[in-house]
Amino acid sequence: MRTSKEAARDAHESARARMSYGEGAGTRRKLINAAVEHKIITVPGYEKAYFTSLQQEDMVEHAQKARKERNRKDVSKKIDRNIRGLSTGNNKSLTTGVIVLTYAGVIAHRHGLDKKALDYTKARYSKAKYWVKVKTSDLRVVK
Repeated sequence: MRTSKEAARDAHESARARMSYGEGAGTRRKLINAAVEHKIITVPGYEKAYFTSLQQEDMVEHAQKARKERNRKDVSKKIDRNIRGLSTGNNKSLTTGVIVLTYAGVIAHRHGLDKKALDYTKARYSKAKYWVKVKTSDLRVVK
C-alpha cells in the first residue's frame, strides 16, 4: 500500500517535471529521475506501481499547469528585478514599461499633474461613496 502511494506521488511529480520548461526544469527532471531510479532498485514492486501510475497521468493537464507555473515564475522574476532596480537606482535592470512609467511620473510631478490627478480621484471617490450611502439607505433588511 505504501509503495503504491509513493509510486503514484512520484509518477505525478515526474509527469509534471516532464512538461515543465525554462530555468531549472532540467535539474528538476534529473532529480526526480534519480529518485525514481533509486527506488526502482531498492523498493520491491515499486517499478510496476510507478509505470502503472505514470500511464494513468493526464499529460494535457500537466502541460497546462506547467505553462501557468512558468508564466507565474517569469512574472515574479520580472517584478523582483524591477523592485531591485528601483530600490538601488540601477536603471539597466528595469523593464521598458517600468522605465516609461517612472519617467512619466517624474514629468507629471514636475508639472503638478500628480496633484491634479490626486484631487480628481479624491473627488470621484467622495461622490461614489455618497452615492453608495444614499442608495443603500433605501435597502431594508428582510428577516
